[in-house]
Amino acid sequence: MDKLAYPLPIEVICELIGIPTQDRPFLASWPRTQLCCTFEPSPLGATATAHPEGPDRLVEADRIQQQLTDYFTPLIQRRRRDPGEDLISALIAAQEHRDALATEEINATLRLLFVAGYENMVNLIGQGTLALLRHPEQWAALGQDPSLAAAAVDEALRYDAPFQFTRRVALAELHIGGYRISRGQHILAHLAAANRDPARFPEPDRFDAHRADNHHLGFGTGIHACLGARLAHLQAEIVFTTLTRRLTTPQLELDPPPYRTDVIRSLAELPILAHITPRGA
Repeated sequence: MDKLAYPLPIEVICELIGIPTQDRPFLASWPRTQLCCTFEPSPLGATATAHPEGPDRLVEADRIQQQLTDYFTPLIQRRRRDPGEDLISALIAAQEHRDALATEEINATLRLLFVAGYENMVNLIGQGTLALLRHPEQWAALGQDPSLAAAAVDEALRYDAPFQFTRRVALAELHIGGYRISRGQHILAHLAAANRDPARFPEPDRFDAHRADNHHLGFGTGIHACLGARLAHLQAEIVFTTLTRRLTTPQLELDPPPYRTDVIRSLAELPILAHITPRGA
């Protein structure tokens, strides 16, 4: 996790956004907390229901969001003076040419893309690799046929969703599954449960890279579909094909491996024993 799953997506999203190389170790050193549902400061007196892991985690998420805001503010100013071939410069150009975004909106967009650009990716690499290792026949199949990579990533997203739930607010009164949901009520919709629905997926608890009609909800859907889904998918395809090609007879050193307690559904480490095929072999 520390050697591959975390540093790779951090490097990719930093490169796309335009974060200077010398700043990347600083950003990567920040403590991970669940920021994917917390991009705006919480109201004073927020309770445990405002955040899945309680008020302490909400305070920590707010603190890191403020740090990100303080970091991006001068970087945006520097890019105004000296634009480059990066997303910050593109957002500034959109603001100046079409008055599309306020400066605060540029900052908020960068905070969103930075966190979303790595957090789900870390879990997709970790949990997808774990699933493949627990199913050696699937690992071998992908190693022999790299064209299975896209399907293997989709199955990893379905089988063990990197982000287990999403939050919604009811726009009208609803009745779902015998429960009454009031207008304005916050809802946690568990994507991981939907992805294991036996009415939608035959043998849902079986990992199968050859699964057909695999329309999972790992990246959401409709207007809420993940903006970075294609980028994440591409990174995972490269990681899985490279690992299955270069690691011979891999085995989990620990099963189950340890999970983090401060981030929802994320592996703390994934030690693997394997022979490594030299690069280019």
